[in-house]
Amino acid sequence: MGPSKLRMEARASRSFASRPDRKNLAYINQSLVSDGSLVLSVDERLHPYASEWMPTLPQALESSRPIGQSIRIDTGSLQRPDDLGNPSLALGRVTAWLRNSGLSAWLEDETQAVTASIDLDSGIASIAIDLDHASSPVDVTSLLTITAGLLLVRTGRTPVHAGAVVHPVTGSAWLLVGDSHTGKSTTTANLVRAGWSYLSDDYVVLSRGSSSEVIVEGWPDDFHIDEGWQQGRSTGVRGTLREADLRDGARKETAALAGILFPRVDASLPTEIQPVAGVVGLERIIRQSPWLIADPSRARDVLDLMRIAASANTADIRLGADTFADPALLDSVVRHYADRIP
Repeated sequence: MGPSKLRMEARASRSFASRPDRKNLAYINQSLVSDGSLVLSVDERLHPYASEWMPTLPQALESSRPIGQSIRIDTGSLQRPDDLGNPSLALGRVTAWLRNSGLSAWLEDETQAVTASIDLDSGIASIAIDLDHASSPVDVTSLLTITAGLLLVRTGRTPVHAGAVVHPVTGSAWLLVGDSHTGKSTTTANLVRAGWSYLSDDYVVLSRGSSSEVIVEGWPDDFHIDEGWQQGRSTGVRGTLREADLRDGARKETAALAGILFPRVDASLPTEIQPVAGVVGLERIIRQSPWLIADPSRARDVLDLMRIAASANTADIRLGADTFADPALLDSVVRHYADRIP
């Protein structure tokens, strides 16, 4: 049994094994955004399949589905359309097609044991997991990521593959945007050790605030981080840092965006921050939010949101071994840059 499977089963166990009223309830409902406008609703039997993706946000056991926009996960299978044509988007082992002039979408993993049909007008996605054919590894995580992305884009918001930390004095958010293994989780964890708060280490949701403000919400989860992190040494082996082991009160729900950092690791050089052009920052954010490109009908609204985000303050942060072992030094470098920003 691999580490991801162990995490999945552990999360399912700690969330629901001790609930005395479990036998009378059928669905696990979890709001994915703070205003409650998009809810994930999972047949309780399928929670172990979805739990690896689900953020550590409040969950409730209910006897009914949410009425409004929702992602609904059930057992069984869906009828695959005959006229799919060229795919609109691929992520991991999942492929997505926008259909009917962008009114609906179809998604499937490569085994076709997990499929999704999305009504983009009503904002309801139906995901089916065929337990009779799910013996091979199924990519529920990528499928849920695309599904949530397509639905949120329809409301002018977008998930971004990024961490986010919150300045201890200003209370504003700084995104850490980049591919996997670029240092997002380690940077987030070290800044938390140095007194910062955080929204998430891996996925956030961007939305418009008042005027030119961008609001950041986190999809928090346990951190997947180098096992030598706390000793200040890199082992090259990733382990799990539980959210519960971080400082009490370290996580915030939302914050206004102040700037964006693009981390990369270069252990041989000292940690340094260098500004980059807003257009470069915009291209890098789009790379971490590919559902924007898949839905041309909403691309303009979300692109405007990303332009505002990238026009704030964008910079490369080169992460050296000096700050991997010294959270206080990392805090000093990031604050020195952030505090110069109007």
